[in-house]
Amino acid sequence: MPTILKRFEEDEENFILRVRTDQITTMFDPHDLRQFLSNHNHMPDINNWPHTLIYSAFIHVMDLGLGDDVTIPMKKNPREQNIKTTPSRRIAQSLKNTDIVEDGRPHNQAFYLLNRGIVLVAHKVVVLSNVIFEDETQLNPEVLEVTMDKEHEGNIDGGHTYKIIKNTVMDYRKNEELLDAFVRFEITVNFTDVSRLAEARNTSAQVLTRSIVNLQGGFDILKDLLSNLPFADRIMYKQFEKTEDGSKMLPVENIIRLLDLFNLERTPKYSTKSKYSRKPSVPPMKWASGADPIIKAYILEMENAAEEERDSEYVKMAAIIPGLFTIYTFSEKNIPDIYNRVGALDSTSTGNYANIGFSKSDKKFMYKNFRNITTYSDGQKNTLNGMKYDVPAGLVHPIIGSFRMLVTKDDDGYYKWLEGFDPTNQKEVEEMIEPLVSYLVTKARNENVDKVAKSNEHWNYCLLTMDQVRQSIEERGKVNNE
Repeated sequence: MPTILKRFEEDEENFILRVRTDQITTMFDPHDLRQFLSNHNHMPDINNWPHTLIYSAFIHVMDLGLGDDVTIPMKKNPREQNIKTTPSRRIAQSLKNTDIVEDGRPHNQAFYLLNRGIVLVAHKVVVLSNVIFEDETQLNPEVLEVTMDKEHEGNIDGGHTYKIIKNTVMDYRKNEELLDAFVRFEITVNFTDVSRLAEARNTSAQVLTRSIVNLQGGFDILKDLLSNLPFADRIMYKQFEKTEDGSKMLPVENIIRLLDLFNLERTPKYSTKSKYSRKPSVPPMKWASGADPIIKAYILEMENAAEEERDSEYVKMAAIIPGLFTIYTFSEKNIPDIYNRVGALDSTSTGNYANIGFSKSDKKFMYKNFRNITTYSDGQKNTLNGMKYDVPAGLVHPIIGSFRMLVTKDDDGYYKWLEGFDPTNQKEVEEMIEPLVSYLVTKARNENVDKVAKSNEHWNYCLLTMDQVRQSIEERGKVNNE
């Protein structure tokens, strides 16, 4: 007598998927199988095998249309799925292409060969016989029942393929049409290091390093350090991540690049420390460094800190991080007005930021009287965040980087702002950056922003200028204490 079951079930912990398959291949862990066969003259019992098992099966795509809001667990897939990219569109076209090819069959009947398929990790797989799915009449001789932990298992590779199939199938179901194609399923059971498996299956060029690091929990400490800042929810820790309101996200490597400007262990404030002359050090990753070197340097520091049982430099920066982004936002928003007031470096007259080519946004739309929003805001388009002109990050980086001269460490190695300096004092910050704005905007106008942002000469100017500010603050402190 047939068993009546649902196509899927889920509770707080598990998602159970049931799909028909007409052929199933099962493979044992080859190391443990060889050991087993050395002591037995028969193959192991699948149901009592405690080691890794891999099930392989062809699944009809129509069986994956479980509902618009029903999705196989995806939390262990290291990247979000962007199904609007060119490769994704090609997958969809291949799936729906019913043109007849040379062998006389529709093109999409080769989909299972042309696509790498879907890889799942589960903690239980059972092959059921004679199943009728609820509200259906067809008898299914064999059904694969896959039980996945929703937090720690599920789809680890082939996420784009799965979402494209799911969306396409649901469209066909609504139109009561059949999409005749199969996709290959590979299901691994009894393998505990899911993150490592996901990393290995996602090492193609399309997967960014940040996605793998995020999957392994490498950004957890950084997330805590940034959790109270207005842009915390906008940081992109993995590929294709999006905000609910659609606002632009901030790649995590951009955040780390800024923090590294203040890393006094990697780059001490001075390259020479004689009694009468001290030359400021320019941080090596000052601008436009590739994402991979930045993230790898970050991970190396975190790993070394863990091994040495100490707080990382990023943790030690906790007290200065809010002020760092406060200065960045103030500088970014006020550079045009400051330049208009103090003028260009090569002129005694006031400047006109609006006439500079890089001041105008290329965006197709504007809101109210603003062209853009400040980078490290909450992303909302409002007066508080709005900027009338574009201010390239390459202009802001040498300015914010120069404030490393106003950072020091306490006796335990934790970072703090120089005594007498308050990063929230906008009037004082504005006075400090006036000469830098005049210098950098003039140089960027005559050369280009990218060249200025990469130039050691221009960074040296900013650092030396801020070092003079440091001396003034220290002298002021001495006078006040006398």
